[in-house]
Amino acid sequence: MKKDALSFPLEGIKAAILGMKNRKDRTSVLKDFQGGKMMICGRNDPIIPYKVSTKQAKETSTPITTLNGGHMGIIENFNEIVKIVTLSHI
Repeated sequence: MKKDALSFPLEGIKAAILGMKNRKDRTSVLKDFQGGKMMICGRNDPIIPYKVSTKQAKETSTPITTLNGGHMGIIENFNEIVKIVTLSHI
């Protein structure tokens, strides 16, 4: 993964980070969505603090599942996430 990351153009990485930093708040989309939804969060996420995730889940009536780990749950907890998504009734 590190080898792949090192092959990405620096300008592309900068643009992606800037885009994430400056994106508009779309919480209303999650709040208003009437279909199935879920939030899977890492308790030790250094990017989106767990407290922020739980607050947003509550404000948007989104069921939340908490895993040990950080921001990259799909890498850190791959098997758990596959199981959660597979068994979900969304």
